[in-house]
Amino acid sequence: MPGSYQCYCKPGYTGISCEQDIDECLSLPCKNGGTCQNLENNYECTCVEGFEGKDCSININECAANPCAAGSTCIDGVASYRCICQEGLTGPHCETNIDDCESQPCSHGGQCIDGLNGYTCECAGTGYAGDDCELNIDECASLPCRNGGTCLDDVNDYHCVCHPGFTDKNCSTDLDECESSPCLHGGVCLQRSNVSLYRAPDAPPVRVGPQPHMVLPDVFYRPFAPETAGGYECVCVAGTSGARCEHNVDECASSPCRNGKCVDAVGGYACHCAPGYEGEHCELEIDECARYAPCEHGRCHDRPASYYCSCEAGWGGRNCSVVLTGCRGAPCRNNGTCLPWLVREDEHRFNCSCAPGYYGPACEKITTMSLEKFSYAEVNTSREEGYDISFRFKTTLGSGLLAMGRGLTFFFLELSDGRLNLQSSLLNKWEGVFIGSNLNDSNWQKVFVTVNTSHLVLAANEEQTIYPINQNEATNASWTSFPSTRLGTAGSSYVTLRHGPARHSRNFFVGCFQDVVVNGQWVLPEESNSGSGEPRTEPPAEEEAAGGGARAVLRGVLASCPRTPQCAPNPCRSGGVCEDRWTAFRCTCPRPHLGDTCQYNYTAATFGQELARPRSVVSVAVREAARRAVHAALDISMFIRTRKSTGQIFYLGSAPRYGQPDDTLVAASLKGGELLVHLRFNQTPEDYTVGGTRLDNGHLHLIQVVRNSTLVQVKLNGTEYFRKSISAAKQLDAQVLYLGGPPPPPQPPPAADGSSPPPPPLTEEPSDDDYFKGVIQDVQVSNGVNVTVVEFFPLQGARVPPPFGDVTLDPLGVLPGEVSDDACASRPCLHDAECRTTWNDYACTCPSGYKGKQCAEVEFCQLQGCPLNSHCRNLDRGYECVSNATFDGVDTVLSYRLREPGGAHALDPPAPPASLTLTYRSKAGGTLFRAESEDAGDAVFSVGLYNGQVGVQWRLGGLPAQRRMRLRRPGLAWVTLRLTLADGRINGSFVEADGREELGLSDDIDVAAWQRLVTTGLITLGGVRPGPPPPTTTTTTTLPTIENSTDPNVMEYSEDDLIDDNLAGEYFKGCLGAVHVGGLLLPFFTEEQLFVGSAATLLAAQPHYALLGGAPWGAAEGAGCVLCVEAQCQRGAHCQDVRNSYACACPPGYAGDYCERDIDECQHNDCRNGATCQDDVAKYICICPPGYDGELCENDIDECASGPCGHGATCVDEPGGFRCECAAEWRGARCDTPAATTCRHAPCANDALCHDTPDPVTGNNYTCSCGAEYAGVHCELVFCEVTPCVHGACAAEARPPVCSCGAGWGGRLCDEERDECADAACLHGARCVPTRPPTCDCPPEWRGARCELDVDECSERPVSCGPGLCRNLPGTYTCECPEGFCGDGCVLPDPCVRREGEGEGRAGPCLHGGRCEQRCGSEVDYVCECVDGWGGKNCSRLVEASEATGGLSRAARWALGAGGALLALLLAAGALAALAAQARRKRATRGTYSPSGQEYCNPRAEMITHALKPPPEERLI
Repeated sequence: MPGSYQCYCKPGYTGISCEQDIDECLSLPCKNGGTCQNLENNYECTCVEGFEGKDCSININECAANPCAAGSTCIDGVASYRCICQEGLTGPHCETNIDDCESQPCSHGGQCIDGLNGYTCECAGTGYAGDDCELNIDECASLPCRNGGTCLDDVNDYHCVCHPGFTDKNCSTDLDECESSPCLHGGVCLQRSNVSLYRAPDAPPVRVGPQPHMVLPDVFYRPFAPETAGGYECVCVAGTSGARCEHNVDECASSPCRNGKCVDAVGGYACHCAPGYEGEHCELEIDECARYAPCEHGRCHDRPASYYCSCEAGWGGRNCSVVLTGCRGAPCRNNGTCLPWLVREDEHRFNCSCAPGYYGPACEKITTMSLEKFSYAEVNTSREEGYDISFRFKTTLGSGLLAMGRGLTFFFLELSDGRLNLQSSLLNKWEGVFIGSNLNDSNWQKVFVTVNTSHLVLAANEEQTIYPINQNEATNASWTSFPSTRLGTAGSSYVTLRHGPARHSRNFFVGCFQDVVVNGQWVLPEESNSGSGEPRTEPPAEEEAAGGGARAVLRGVLASCPRTPQCAPNPCRSGGVCEDRWTAFRCTCPRPHLGDTCQYNYTAATFGQELARPRSVVSVAVREAARRAVHAALDISMFIRTRKSTGQIFYLGSAPRYGQPDDTLVAASLKGGELLVHLRFNQTPEDYTVGGTRLDNGHLHLIQVVRNSTLVQVKLNGTEYFRKSISAAKQLDAQVLYLGGPPPPPQPPPAADGSSPPPPPLTEEPSDDDYFKGVIQDVQVSNGVNVTVVEFFPLQGARVPPPFGDVTLDPLGVLPGEVSDDACASRPCLHDAECRTTWNDYACTCPSGYKGKQCAEVEFCQLQGCPLNSHCRNLDRGYECVSNATFDGVDTVLSYRLREPGGAHALDPPAPPASLTLTYRSKAGGTLFRAESEDAGDAVFSVGLYNGQVGVQWRLGGLPAQRRMRLRRPGLAWVTLRLTLADGRINGSFVEADGREELGLSDDIDVAAWQRLVTTGLITLGGVRPGPPPPTTTTTTTLPTIENSTDPNVMEYSEDDLIDDNLAGEYFKGCLGAVHVGGLLLPFFTEEQLFVGSAATLLAAQPHYALLGGAPWGAAEGAGCVLCVEAQCQRGAHCQDVRNSYACACPPGYAGDYCERDIDECQHNDCRNGATCQDDVAKYICICPPGYDGELCENDIDECASGPCGHGATCVDEPGGFRCECAAEWRGARCDTPAATTCRHAPCANDALCHDTPDPVTGNNYTCSCGAEYAGVHCELVFCEVTPCVHGACAAEARPPVCSCGAGWGGRLCDEERDECADAACLHGARCVPTRPPTCDCPPEWRGARCELDVDECSERPVSCGPGLCRNLPGTYTCECPEGFCGDGCVLPDPCVRREGEGEGRAGPCLHGGRCEQRCGSEVDYVCECVDGWGGKNCSRLVEASEATGGLSRAARWALGAGGALLALLLAAGALAALAAQARRKRATRGTYSPSGQEYCNPRAEMITHALKPPPEERLI
């Protein structure tokens, strides 16, 4: 601008005049901690150590100089670096080699040689091997131990554990155990190591000693094994035993003499038998009965050293040789049984067994006695302790006093309601002890009582009970004794007792006693001293003063038992029950009867008879005593009979008074035929209806009203129907009783001033409905104790209870007896039927064809018959023929249409149907019912049975729907299904036999459409409409099976869906019964079969469904319902019951509906003794366990028959086995184990050596040295059972036992892994593949597990020999070519064929007489067999004369032979090479590709430059 300037600064400066130096360090350009120095238009950074560059941003790489040792990695840092060393080196620059030997890794003295990151151990001379010399070299690998010795590896050595009998380092020396002559007493010693002694197991015995029994021991009949070859066997002479024959055997030690004394001898014994025994061992008991036959007239029973004779009747004596005469003259009286017997063979005696009721040596005394009310028998006995009494009695009275005893205590024995009751202070039971029942049945009853110091026993006949007695009472033994016993009436001396018959009114007995025994003393009626026969209840005073001078006192006792049954025949009339009172009877009469023999009955009163005075009522003025008796308790009852549903029956209460509402009353009336009870106690009337039973049916009914204070009960015909507690506590003022109608209305009292009384209150006048019409009889009123009666017409000569009051009746209105109206007077019976009057009713005897009360209903079934095998059922407007039909499930279909005839006889059309009812019986199911419209699909309704479910399907103008329901019980019987349609709903249910229905289906439906369908459409039963089904384009909808029965489940469909109602098959198989659409039946007969006869026109005019086509299966034969089809029965069975069962009658052993199941008879078998049951056809077989046989294994085999017990033991047979009873020196199950065991008893098992050295561990007197294969105290355990095989199974039964190792494992315990291919024997150059088990990878010319089978290339491979023939050779093949040809394919010229121009002496290329043999393959080749003196390929080389003449020195000939052998080997090698080449050619040109072993096992080997690769032909097999 003018007057100003502007400076343009050079770089590095600023300001108006460029006076300011720009500081380039203000932007901190130096990085990594560098220091900035400002310069002119520049800056300079001084970097910290490790960085460089303009701005110190470059980190100096200290690794660039390679400071780390070779092979290590340098990691650069900031002004530093770090070396990461390779394994084995250390130091800052990895310059130091780590000494890996410093930790002394080599074990067992091995020398460590350090290397880079490793070391090697020199193990030479240590006896160990391995990377660290840690593996002990197994010097036992070469198996140096002989004779089965066990090699134990040591360090750089081994030692052998020899089997007994062998020694030295390798167990190769056999010890001679017989050298010391160990067998004593002339026994023969046999070494177990002597191989020549061993025989085959089935070889015959070999005698080895002077005595016949001295044979080769069993140990030599086993395979020889070194482990069991140690030791010796002694074969002892007779009479000695032990391992060394050192013991003289005591033959008597086994107690061989069973019933005698044993005397030992050398090598034997002798038995001296006890009396009664014989035999070598005294084992035979002498049967005196068989040997001597001593019993002349009897049966002999043998006994030890004796016998017993059971004599025939009339004989006696020891030998039944004496005729018994003791019973001659019949000494036993009164039907007693005489038993003769003998004393000292010559004294004859007898015993009498008396019949009941008699006693004495000759049964001459009578023991039966009869007692009346005041009769008794008193017996005095003496016994310091205890008591017993027994007798028999009979009576018909339920209660009575049988016996009583008195002493320091007492007892009472009573008959109480037919039971025996004993009471005593000895018992802790106040009510006593009860036993028996119905002992008053007029038969003899046996009683027994005994008492001791601890218990009381009471018995009645075969029943017995035992009770402990009160110990407080029994402290003194005399408390259990009763010196005085009395039978019958008690008497005054017993009345003072605190407990007993004094409590009862019946302290006497009426009946008979017999065989009375008290403390062993018989009580006989002959001892009765009744004098004049006037009974007394106490004995005379002089007898009491005498202190028991008389043993028994009897009063009023008769020595017999006269008895006349009182109730046979029954004297009671009118159904009365007779009670036998022994000498009299008593009748219990049913109401309304009375009298001693029920000969009377209360006269009935008839009310309201048509000719009697109407509205007549009986009034009873209640007497004062009766009035007071029913104040608080009332029981009023009477019989009534009526056909009128209303009317007052009775009124009991206060006399009606004008204007007094506080009257009390109890009344009863009929309303609607039921009883109505009226009560009033607190000025409030109460009415109660007794519902459930109508009383207006013309039958006789007993009504009873009971009031007990606040409780009211009502009984009808003895059954309580009503019980009610009421609030009233006021007493009943029973002044008057009215019967047959209401009480008269009360009249007002006259006015005091003489004026007219006030008008009565407005009450309804009684009408005819208030009066009873019928019969009232036997009116009884009581308070529960005292009974009074109301007699309308008094009985003459009868004893009746006292009257309830004074009776007033109108004889013209109340008639005596049961008087009926004349119901036939109005001629109620139609169609000339006969009328018969019943009580207040009538009965019509209708002519044929009519029925009903008045014969007004027509019975078509009597006018019109039904076809065969159907029954007629009358309907309101006709009839129907009901039958059953069979549908075979093949093609049985019935079709129907509804007929609604017109004309003169036509009836009114039926109401639209509202239900469908089907009765069926089926096991298979199918379509039951189907209705469809004319166009076959516009409207459909179907019911089917599938898999036990009912399916209901429909389409009625809307979408199709399907419902299902299941019967809750098995549906194999007849089932009734009912579908009801109303109010737009369909409900389905099964109808039970009792009429009950359980809803199982409910859904919406067009009811009107359904009604149109079943009345205008076509209906079929058993399947779809006859003819081909309409074409459909949709698939069938399957009804799923459900488990729940009736749970609703709607299935909806689209508009185009069609319902196929044959979900389980088109046709129904089973039986159909009645099928009703509404009230109309679908008959199984045509109209021609149904409408015949006089009423045909009338019947045909009614609406009905007509059968258009089809017929039930078997209709022509009248088959009805057939359930079983013969063709379905299997195993030749036939139908059992074709009409009642689906099942076939199966042959034995089979079950099921079709006999398809074999019955397991073992489910119910009788095999015994733990046998196994094996099922068979219609039987079973019992497979018996050891020890049993027989068809059911019921026989116990006598195992003792084979003599299993050793050393003279006794064998005892037991169920399924046996038991040995050993002698003292032996024990064990078979007595084969000595009681005190030493080595002479050979306790060691498995051929182990026994040493007579005590074993401190077990305490045995010996020690067993086991072989390597056995262990245990007695060497009884196999080694691999003690220490299990690691990778194998223990073969404990093998000899010797071994571990059977799994694949890939070896060693004693299968714990050593072995090379699978080590023992493999792959042939023909095959390669072993180390699998488990190993397999052989065969060359293509061989096959088989070991490549042992030659492949026939001529038949299995595509070999071409051209014009020649292929001949198979081992491992190859050859072509046999025509003359002049050779080689593969026979295409090469045979070089050995003589060509034209060749001389006679030539054979192809071979000169000088050599014989040519072609060896062609892929090329022409040959060999020449030269004659002597010539050699070479073509026999063209002359052989030296010395070679040809054979006159050579021996050394030369040897050298020539060696050369020849070498030449032969070379030739063989050449031949093999040729074969290999040929095989190689074959493999190169034939076969299919397969990877070579190297390709398969290591396909990455081709990446290794030095790996051997297979030739190309190896890739073809």
